[in-house]
Amino acid sequence: MDNRVKRDVVVTGIGILSPLGADSRSTWKKILDGTCGIRVLESPVGFGQYLIRQGGRVVSHSLPAFLDAREANRLPPYMRFGLVAADEAFRDAGLSDGNATLERMGVVAGSVCGGAEVIHDSIDAILRRGPRAVSPRFVMYAPINMLAGELSVRLGLKGPQLALSTHGTTGINAIGRAQRIIQYGDADIMLAGASDAPLSDIIAAAFAADGSLSPGTGGTKPCLQPFGSSRDGTVLSEGAAMLVLEERAHAERRGAHIYAQLAGYASTCDAHDRADPSPHGEGLARAMRLAIQDAGMHEGAVHYVSAYGESSPQGDRAECDAIERVVRSSPRPPMVSAPKSQLGHLMGAAGAIEAALTVLAVRDQQVPPTLGVRQKGAGCIVDISPQPRSGAIDFALSNSYGYGGNNAVLAWKRALIPDPAAIGS
Repeated sequence: MDNRVKRDVVVTGIGILSPLGADSRSTWKKILDGTCGIRVLESPVGFGQYLIRQGGRVVSHSLPAFLDAREANRLPPYMRFGLVAADEAFRDAGLSDGNATLERMGVVAGSVCGGAEVIHDSIDAILRRGPRAVSPRFVMYAPINMLAGELSVRLGLKGPQLALSTHGTTGINAIGRAQRIIQYGDADIMLAGASDAPLSDIIAAAFAADGSLSPGTGGTKPCLQPFGSSRDGTVLSEGAAMLVLEERAHAERRGAHIYAQLAGYASTCDAHDRADPSPHGEGLARAMRLAIQDAGMHEGAVHYVSAYGESSPQGDRAECDAIERVVRSSPRPPMVSAPKSQLGHLMGAAGAIEAALTVLAVRDQQVPPTLGVRQKGAGCIVDISPQPRSGAIDFALSNSYGYGGNNAVLAWKRALIPDPAAIGS
């Protein structure tokens, strides 16, 4: 056991590029307005019987000053989206003027699909024109780790650099690992998050063939219905989110705006099945408890849970059971919402965007709606509403899980609370 005192970690910058907005402010406004970002695609993606006609495309957006249009067009979408979100987060944190030590700043960035379309296009080029048709840029664009590398180069970050890919938990794990790096003194500031662009022919067709997508992606149902009685699968979307995490004392010294404190993090594995979660959400419940414990809190203190809510019958049931297991003794059950009802499933970026939205919920004391939940699915007892709600949110959780049995949870505290022991009292 490491006996070093863990340093407090806070959020000082947020960047979001989503189907609802080109930045964090517009995305958050449309979340609270109850807008759905899932649309009929101008050009369907996929192949043959696995053709996807609905999804969440990112809205039009400006490019960072360091990236011109010609250069941007050469980058795979997941890298471009990540750079846009990172640029907003960096500027939001007041770091664009070089007022921090670059050797003490690092990045943890993740993706699930990464440059899969680059791989697909390269194979197609080989089959049609031979091996000489492959671009030498392949090795710079296809690997998932190159988003973190590109961010380090573009922003001059000389501290720790890591890349993660843990399916649905990618974004949460990226943020959690960045927190650990700061807590134990290896950096003062970390850029953390994830980006994904699954609306390409090869990725969309693969998930359609897998059977995890809603039949509504063929064009009959506009939005997801996490925890609803008619849930039947997920819808693919694209986007990115990046947070600037910072050691609290460092942030205070430079006068940075503090959104919230990242107080706890935990990851677990079900060791049960490649796709389905463990029965009754045992693995996710364990991760929730460990994150609460890591934050120095108790289970009855949880005011809000940002649920993963992928809209699959197995996943939603397991998550409902997990939340109920953790808060069953709470005198006031926490409010719950599932942002995927508005955003769709952004794969690796899902957890990052949902974490960013949780931070904004804690800041504004506002719980986002969960669209389409007019009647909850059998056995679902969580406190979920199709309307946005105001309420005290001093302590909140961001849940995630994914293929391979991964679970990851972040625990957030309201930034202005002076005495952690007072939370939940």
